[in-house]
Amino acid sequence: MIVYDQDGTRIELKDKLGGGGEGSVYSIAGHPHFVAKIYTSDADAHREKIEAMVSIAGGPDSARIPKAVAWPMAALYSDAARRTFVGFGMRLVKSAHRLEALHEYPAPAGMRVTMREKVDFLAELCDILAALHQLGQVVGDFNGENVIMEKGGHPALVDADSFCVRAGRRTFRCEVFNDDIVAPEIVRAARASGGGYASCPDDVFTTHADDYALAVHVFRMLMNGVHPFRCTPVPLSNGSVPAPVKTLVRVERGETPFFRKVRGVKVSPVAPELKEFPPYLVELFRRAFVDGHAKPASRPTAQEWGAALRRYRGELVSCGHGHWHWKGASACPYCAADARYAGVASKPVRAGGAPHVTTPPFGGANPASRAANGVAAAVQAPSPARAAGLGVPYWVASLLIGLAVFALLGAALPVCELAGISLGIGYPDWLQVAFLVSALAGVVAYNLLFVTRVEGKSYLFAGASAVGGMAALVLLCFVVAIVLGILLVIFLFGVAVAIFSD
Repeated sequence: MIVYDQDGTRIELKDKLGGGGEGSVYSIAGHPHFVAKIYTSDADAHREKIEAMVSIAGGPDSARIPKAVAWPMAALYSDAARRTFVGFGMRLVKSAHRLEALHEYPAPAGMRVTMREKVDFLAELCDILAALHQLGQVVGDFNGENVIMEKGGHPALVDADSFCVRAGRRTFRCEVFNDDIVAPEIVRAARASGGGYASCPDDVFTTHADDYALAVHVFRMLMNGVHPFRCTPVPLSNGSVPAPVKTLVRVERGETPFFRKVRGVKVSPVAPELKEFPPYLVELFRRAFVDGHAKPASRPTAQEWGAALRRYRGELVSCGHGHWHWKGASACPYCAADARYAGVASKPVRAGGAPHVTTPPFGGANPASRAANGVAAAVQAPSPARAAGLGVPYWVASLLIGLAVFALLGAALPVCELAGISLGIGYPDWLQVAFLVSALAGVVAYNLLFVTRVEGKSYLFAGASAVGGMAALVLLCFVVAIVLGILLVIFLFGVAVAIFSD
């Protein structure tokens, strides 16, 4: 396909890289780091906005546009005379993960991104947003599908043609929003107008709305994907579960269970406890979701979030089970959340709600077009030990306790003999082996029963508190082994008698 830019330069488009309901993305011959988005329908509806964005990219502010944003760099036409607008050229973004996938809990299969890397990613994302705001631009639909983690862990913003763009005195609106990130003032304005987001007044599309969306992304990243306004219903006295209230309704009402008591609901069990995070982060969340509900200007800016996240990154420590948490926490909040998840989940689920879809880098501005070109991501459940927050120290402690139980059982007969109590069976080798096998079987049985119920991280205390239960299991295994042995002897004796009697 041959197209022309605004200067009349001939450009050859090569392979189709992806697409959706709005347009398709093609590679550009001779320019491996750039691609072209060609609209498949109603291209003229985008013409003024794209040409305005290209003029910004070619103007005095061009150096201030973050390179991590797939901003339109050239308007494309079907003819050198620029009569027919068809699309635009932009930087190629190679996607490793979409932000929405980073929010998933449990993590999708094959994803190996640590919390430290996620916090670094968020801090850089704050820098990108701050730079756009300094240019006077607003992202608008700042949803997790439009934020990319590139190879190397750095963030990038795509679908820039859907931004709320200000060029001179003109404002090109963002008319589509993802319900998860739309600010409460926009929800209220859309309801008041009766015509949806497209009919909202221009003054609600501000940097403060982006600040709200950023706070949601930070919150979800740190809270196992749980949305600050998403709740878990509390069953009624008759056992029934109340009808769920849409997240968008709770956003409009300001009903966040993390900061306010909301009747009939509770915080999701997979969310770490907010008290295990540093007070300066909790305060920023409060400003974003409580103070900012009525006063959008109260929300933390991207610069504030960036500074706080870099401070938090320096205070992260490892719990030994693959988690990174704040050094001031009383215990690893993610281990505790994993244990709660293991206790309530019968199958892998996500805290985010609807199934996540992974798509080509530039699949169109609407969710339906992305879903049409996506591949559903698999969800990988953690192992029982990992889900319960257990590791090598716990297993070592439990095995040591098992050996202690074995030693106690082994000492039982000599103690009885010294006390003058004769059991009449002595202390033969087979009995010692039976004790050992029974003790090990008891340890295994104990762990199979106990591993999914642990919520604490005090391994020695957890193991020691169950010594009685383990000893009972060991004795039970021993008794069962003796009974089975006796039954086997009787069976063999019966078989021998039957053979010789014949």
